[in-house]
Amino acid sequence: MPTASVKVLGAMMGDENVHRDFFDRMVSKVSSLHESIDSTSDPAVELTLKRKCADVSKAVYTLRANGDRIPMATLTSYDDMLRASLGRTLGGEVGEDSWEQAATGIFCGGLGFRRASDVALPAFVASRNTSWPAVKSIFQDLHDAGLVDYEQLRTAYHARTSNAQCAFEASLDVDVLDHVRSKIMEASDKAVALWADISTGAARSTSGNASTLTPGGSMVDAVGA
Repeated sequence: MPTASVKVLGAMMGDENVHRDFFDRMVSKVSSLHESIDSTSDPAVELTLKRKCADVSKAVYTLRANGDRIPMATLTSYDDMLRASLGRTLGGEVGEDSWEQAATGIFCGGLGFRRASDVALPAFVASRNTSWPAVKSIFQDLHDAGLVDYEQLRTAYHARTSNAQCAFEASLDVDVLDHVRSKIMEASDKAVALWADISTGAARSTSGNASTLTPGGSMVDAVGA
């Protein structure tokens, strides 16, 4: 693993310090965005913009790529920024119970302010499992070109995925564990089928128009669920 700051397709590669520094800069940028939203001086508009456009969604790509390697203290700093911003909009400090409710999905009576510390591992695990069919194909192409050993890449990929999934499952209540595992398996199976369709051209209709198949389609529950 490189120790220098290296960015590939918008995602950082490197040690823990690289990921921490990159995420810290992101927190600063999103915090500035929240301060700009505050200038509207309209609580309803502020709440909508912060929840729809400036919540943890700003960090999801990074969490999907490296959610397992960002220190918890760094993830929490993002949550603290969201909590303080929500307090400014509501006109008072957000207590522990209120913050727990705010971080709950809309359909469950919350405000949908998802926390980076809660999303990091499931986002990473979901990304790794559903990306594997495409990644496997890339690994095989690299092997066939004589550039790398396929088994070494496969072993490293699955080891990191497994470690993250074990950590994620360890954070869950026992009564939801089987449900989460089944959802992961279901999403993985759909990803395999989707990649097979894409690889063979079956993802396009006979008329040549794109079908309704979309990357990630139906792999996760509806937003807010």
